[in-house]
Amino acid sequence: MTTAEPRSDGLTKWLVAAPNNVSILLAVVALLWAIPTVYFGPGVIRNLSADSKPAEKSKTGADATKEDKDAEKKSPLAAFDPDRTNRTIAFVLGLGGMLACGLFAFTWTAGYPTTPVAQRPFRARIFVLAAAMTTGLLLMAGGAWFAIDQFDALKKWIDTKSAKNLWKALAPVMAFVVGAAIAFAGAQYARIDERHNQTTRRLVYATNFLVSALLLFLVLVIVNIFFGARLPNKLDTTSSGFFSLDPSTEKYIRELNQKVTVHANIGSDEPQYAAVRAMLATCQELNPNLFVPQYIGSNADLQKLRTKFPTVNLRESALVLELGDDGTRFGAVKHADLAKSAPGSPRQFFQGESEMMRELLFLSENRTKPTIYFTQNSGELAIEPSPMGGSNPERSATALKAHLEKANLIVKPLPFDKKNPKIPDDAALVVVLDPAVPLPDEMVGALRKYMTEKGPNNKAGRLFVVAGPTPKIQDEGLQTTGLEALLSEFNVGLVPAYLYMYANFREPADGCIVDTQAGRTANNPIVQTISTRPFELTGPNRQLTVVQPGNAAFRATAIIQTTSVLPVLTWLEKSKLADINATVKALAKSEDLQRSRMLTEEPRALAVAVSEGETGRLVVFGTSTIFTDAHAQQGRAGAGSLLLSSSIDWLRERPTVSIVNKEIGYWKIPTQLDAANAVYLPLGIMVLSIIVVAVGVWVVRRS
Repeated sequence: MTTAEPRSDGLTKWLVAAPNNVSILLAVVALLWAIPTVYFGPGVIRNLSADSKPAEKSKTGADATKEDKDAEKKSPLAAFDPDRTNRTIAFVLGLGGMLACGLFAFTWTAGYPTTPVAQRPFRARIFVLAAAMTTGLLLMAGGAWFAIDQFDALKKWIDTKSAKNLWKALAPVMAFVVGAAIAFAGAQYARIDERHNQTTRRLVYATNFLVSALLLFLVLVIVNIFFGARLPNKLDTTSSGFFSLDPSTEKYIRELNQKVTVHANIGSDEPQYAAVRAMLATCQELNPNLFVPQYIGSNADLQKLRTKFPTVNLRESALVLELGDDGTRFGAVKHADLAKSAPGSPRQFFQGESEMMRELLFLSENRTKPTIYFTQNSGELAIEPSPMGGSNPERSATALKAHLEKANLIVKPLPFDKKNPKIPDDAALVVVLDPAVPLPDEMVGALRKYMTEKGPNNKAGRLFVVAGPTPKIQDEGLQTTGLEALLSEFNVGLVPAYLYMYANFREPADGCIVDTQAGRTANNPIVQTISTRPFELTGPNRQLTVVQPGNAAFRATAIIQTTSVLPVLTWLEKSKLADINATVKALAKSEDLQRSRMLTEEPRALAVAVSEGETGRLVVFGTSTIFTDAHAQQGRAGAGSLLLSSSIDWLRERPTVSIVNKEIGYWKIPTQLDAANAVYLPLGIMVLSIIVVAVGVWVVRRS
């Protein structure tokens, strides 16, 4: 049975009416593809030449002329082409389309004389289909690539309704739509031969399949963009919450009252790129109007940034932060500060969030560094290394000082003049860090005056006290600090005893398991930055009390207590125990001993915060170990640094931002894989994929 040759339509009749009509049509399409080839070709060639050219060693020192130095400064900008990938893709697409359509035109022209007249309409439709398929699919592929590349412009329009640079996102989408229309039209034009020619049928089916696949891909991308802009990324399944912000950061970003622009000068090939991008995107979701990340996407962007902030070293800076719109308050976070390694360990921690927030807070205070004074004349933890070397890490806090200095604070020892004791006028805060002997009366008097009278800034002073239990040298009992009377005026009492704890799930030790439930209930921001779960404060520890009824002008609140979540017992001892196990056994046998040692299940305070109205005035800790260098050398410096930093922030009436750096983890393939995961699961997915594709092909063939 034979089938009649399909009738020719008007376009086909015109194409075969003259030998050159098809060639002209294909040549015009080839010339259109030549436009991006010629436009982007020189840049691609320059990049290839720069890659192949050996780097010249620049002159340095006395041999370097002014021109050499200027060239050295400009060389990173001259060599850097952030658009090289997009430029290369556009060039390759244009070159591919031009060569393909040119080849089609040449083939038609060369074969025209030998083609039977009856076959020319069919061949014309085949060549038009091939050109339409090539042009359409290349436009769709390029449109999809550039639409994804300009994701930020589209997302900014969705978030802020700002149409600036929106054309950069819409142009690729339009190119994609035009490409789909061309490919679809070509397939429809050639369907007249679908039932009569196997080659045509395959080309039509292939075109329909590829157009459908790319359309589905673009639809999924657009749906994800729109829904992603409206549904913030709250699902973070990493154990450390790597892609989540610290609660203090979230609070600060939400409550911004002036614009913050973060210029991200970090390439996609850099190790911390994903973490930085996720951090900035989350911040923008929290406050899209006032937190604006801008990514350096071109050489021109980098030059503008250099012109606007000439004092910033863009080679070293990963983030350039700008507060306000006037360009006068700005700072930078270095590439090297985005991550750090744990001492003596290959573990790395991302600290981009803490560095960014530290710089923002510094800018919000007009880049002024407040001065924190530490008393150092009564055996307190030393904040300076010993001049003779050999400092006792259990009685020094140099790591704590370094942490505060990195947080843009000036740390100084408090000068003490016994004849004229006075707290300096520039003191933003005074810290008394676990005195071993009582502070002199003159110093206590100066502190009382500082805390009760208004200073040059028309504010009364702020005090941070650490008063761990210290034994007397000769007699039984604990050494006084000299601050007991002053602290009682602010409703805080120091219990003159060692605090011990027994928990049946661990060996008896002088440390206490504590939690921050009391501080969180009181909504005190000091404890919002540390663990919500019980943790241990290694001993020795001292109980603090809230004086009742106390001074009504001040409100003292326990912020850290022995845990009430776990079954524990605590008691008091006048001297340090040599054998805790023996005491526990004795307590278990004697109720009288339990009463005399005040054994209880009730929580006991180890840290108290005092406020006057809504203003923080005093923070007292009954433990000193977490603030020492010995604790820092064990790799556990976080708790003491965070508690002191957040206490200083609270006392200074500034946002409390103390962030735990998140560990950078890498998934490793287990050494042993079970058969289900290694064999059956991939095999099942493969079989299912084959079935789905087969059903799809069957549906297409039947439609």
